[in-house]
Amino acid sequence: MAAPRDDAADEAAIEAFTEIGRLALCPQIALRLKPTSEPFDRFRSRLPPRFGAAPPYWAVAWPGGQALARYLLDNAIVSGRIVLDLGAGCGAAAIAAGLSGARLVHAVDRDPLALAAVRVNARLNGVSIEAAESELARTKLEGVHAVLAGDLWYEPHIGRSATELLRRIAGEGVLVLAGDPGRSHFPRARRQLLGSYQVEVSEELEASAQVTAEVWQLLP
Repeated sequence: MAAPRDDAADEAAIEAFTEIGRLALCPQIALRLKPTSEPFDRFRSRLPPRFGAAPPYWAVAWPGGQALARYLLDNAIVSGRIVLDLGAGCGAAAIAAGLSGARLVHAVDRDPLALAAVRVNARLNGVSIEAAESELARTKLEGVHAVLAGDLWYEPHIGRSATELLRRIAGEGVLVLAGDPGRSHFPRARRQLLGSYQVEVSEELEASAQVTAEVWQLLP
């Protein structure tokens, strides 16, 4: 049996190995991310054993999450609602939900270090987020009014599972908002475009210094 994680130690490690930056698309939000001058693979290679073997995706503000964050900041669509950020990563979208008036924000991710990053980043922005470890299919949705999903379509299997789950959630009357930079596994039907944004990204990770990321409402 794996030893229980030490949340305080995880959060201290996040703070020790990252730097604070602000997103060009969402300057209201400050995040602890990998140093901008350091390649992703080098950053990953110097992390200590407590970070585990999973890629530190939580150390990057991915474009779909940034687009979701901008959309939420510009619109009152989740004001007063209970929101769940699915596969939260660094927490950009969850933080934007909190800043835009959500009554309660949950963030779930299967990587416990992502949850540590969410807690650190939430404090940095003065918002309250309940973070919990969960696989996509096991996420509890009782009482949730809106689900956020950014950048979940980077692999076929994960993308297919995410689409099936989100379609089911939408069929239960929950608002489903998805952010994605046009990845091939993102669904092409039963969706409504809500916003389109130019997002500054790492050329190392996206093969371009800027991508177009869109926010969609996914329909049943």
